[in-house]
Amino acid sequence: FPSHDSGSGTGGRRVGVCAPHDGRVSVKDAVIVKLDGATRMLAEAKTIQQAKKIMDMADAAKVYARQQQLGQDAIDYAHSIKIEAMLRLGQLWKAAPKNKGSAGTFDTGGTRQVPPATLLELGVSKNLASLSSRLADLPRDEYEQVRDGIVGMTEALRQARKVRMNKKIS
Repeated sequence: FPSHDSGSGTGGRRVGVCAPHDGRVSVKDAVIVKLDGATRMLAEAKTIQQAKKIMDMADAAKVYARQQQLGQDAIDYAHSIKIEAMLRLGQLWKAAPKNKGSAGTFDTGGTRQVPPATLLELGVSKNLASLSSRLADLPRDEYEQVRDGIVGMTEALRQARKVRMNKKIS
């Protein structure tokens, strides 16, 4: 079987791809190619909306790979890209100026500033923004375990919270 290594997103894992002998592209190959494109797009993502779109695409590919029984490698690859997109979304969200609602909108002098976009305007739920920013706060090795499917995101975030709480107490 030919192998595939995206160079980023899979932590160096190699994903097996089955190519048919008659020259046609298999469904599994097509999914891998689509995910490779998502990986490249993610490397270039500069906005929250771009990261969210890639995350949604990877999530859809993960569901499709599972439904079509394309193998655990394809499912894991899609999962890793989804988690990387969530990380990127969290990084962008943390760096973005926040919309403070109506605070300061009643200034009587000067020009009125256009407030930053709200989560709703960005198409991001509060839950996703929270999860993504907490994922971005994880130490690199813990993040990689989540990305590689070794530890679930909920468990990793729970452990990180315990560590933070213990540091506060000490």
